[in-house]
Amino acid sequence: MGHSIRIVEIGSGDGALAYEVFKKWGKLPAGGRLDFVDKAGSLSSQVKRDLGELGWEVNEFEDDVFHWIENSPDAYDLCFASLFLHHFDEKELKLLFHHLSRKIERFICIEPRRDRFGLLGALGLRLLGCDPVTLHDAKVSVRAGFHHQELSRIWNQSVSARWQLKERRAGLFSHFFSASSTAT
Repeated sequence: MGHSIRIVEIGSGDGALAYEVFKKWGKLPAGGRLDFVDKAGSLSSQVKRDLGELGWEVNEFEDDVFHWIENSPDAYDLCFASLFLHHFDEKELKLLFHHLSRKIERFICIEPRRDRFGLLGALGLRLLGCDPVTLHDAKVSVRAGFHHQELSRIWNQSVSARWQLKERRAGLFSHFFSASSTAT
């Protein structure tokens, strides 16, 4: 690769997901840079400290993702998101994908799956004792989620270069999408 790995999470929240993923990698021998972008700027100081101990340089950008992506000069090996894209309409996703494709080598996301089974799962949260706000948000998220090759279609309409795309059901209630640059 020639350089230490550079990764960004968009819509990162407190960073707990990234920590759970990257602690499994263990300590990085060559270091790496992990950037977090979230409008709320709620990166946990514990997560930041723990990732630092694993060899990551951690940066937090408290910014709107569209402002950040249009103004960031940085390039990344990987960008990932979890339960974030379903907050945007198709026009916004096209803009986001267009800008991302110019700064990344790979993109991965997990989103709610928009189907009857996903809605059934959201309704089933009542059995776990979730509060009314969580129950409402879960149903709204499933209805805003993705299915079939929807994200692939939006990506292809937004990006001029060739990318290898994968899109499929992930588990019972989730939808997986990835894009990898084919440029050499």
